Amino acid sequence: EVQAEKELAEQEMADIMKQREIPFKAASHELMDGGQAVLQQVADVLGKYPAVHGIRIEGHTTSKNNAPLAEKRANSCKEALQQLGVRCQIQVKGVTESTKEVKIFVYEPDGNDSDGPATPLLTA
Repeated sequence: EVQAEKELAEQEMADIMKQREIPFKAASHELMDGGQAVLQQVADVLGKYPAVHGIRIEGHTTSKNNAPLAEKRANSCKEALQQLGVRCQIQVKGVTESTKEVKIFVYEPDGNDSDGPATPLLTA
């Protein structure tokens, strides 16, 4: 049943991201209005599935010299989700030389995320 809840949460978040992205202002970690709306949907999903104990947010940038921006974008999403009432553990990571996006994964807070998906749950 716990695994089923995690899978349902993964599917619902994937469905959200097929329709929406998390936009940031150019060269900034400031969320644009549409980003807050997407994160509200993510918070709603996480609220429905208490079996999800943790998520990992990866902020991405296309510049290899901009790791601080990538991590700040992930932290902006984390802070927004916490303000929206998300109580699960949230890890953040900055990734460079990728795309301009944010990815969110389900993970187990004990450090074992082998049950997590091979692809991101949420891409923005």
